[in-house]
Amino acid sequence: MKKETLSLSMMASSLSQMAKNYPYLTIEMRDGKKASFSTASLTFFIQDGKLMAGTMELTVAVLSKLHFSTHDETTRTS
Repeated sequence: MKKETLSLSMMASSLSQMAKNYPYLTIEMRDGKKASFSTASLTFFIQDGKLMAGTMELTVAVLSKLHFSTHDETTRTS
């Protein structure tokens, strides 16, 4: 858990530079679901083993990866 939190924290420190060319940050969960957030005014942080991004709160253990995208990749449920 500490290793995952440290990795996410290190990545978060360089996100603002990378975000300039991509309008979305996409969070992919271990179950394959995705949530994308606009990078225009995105604030996110990690605290107590949880990632808070926009209005979403996720346990770090359920995260698979984070990446920038040119489009919204949010998984839609029908």
